[in-house]
Amino acid sequence: MQPEHQRYEMTCPLNGLSCVNGFRSDFKPNQTGHTKECRWWTHVYGKDPQTEKILDHFDCAVAWLPTVTLEVSQMSRFNTASVDKVASSLDDIGGKIRASFGDMVNAFLTMAESNREMIEYKKNEPSVIEVPPNGKHGEEN
Repeated sequence: MQPEHQRYEMTCPLNGLSCVNGFRSDFKPNQTGHTKECRWWTHVYGKDPQTEKILDHFDCAVAWLPTVTLEVSQMSRFNTASVDKVASSLDDIGGKIRASFGDMVNAFLTMAESNREMIEYKKNEPSVIEVPPNGKHGEEN
């Protein structure tokens, strides 16, 4: 946590007035004497995207916009690389599936050609029908 002595007076980036630890000079005390704290004054905890140092202090959210923008762009690049890796993996899998499907189609066509040849052969062969002497099938005398 940021020590008390590091919290300092700064100029508000929104209106140029004085801001001390989130209490702006344009905020008037209410009837009980309390001054409202600026809603842009925020506690930041995390890692600086440029220096990798741990951050733990208060500051104006508007002042943090460049840092947060850098962090978002770094995360976006990381996510893009991850998505690209997944897309490459899926493309490899898709190629294997297409190859397997092609092999199945070729096997089916080969089998169909064999069946066609067998049918053509049977067509040209004379049909022989055996009739039992008593004219009844499947019964023994």
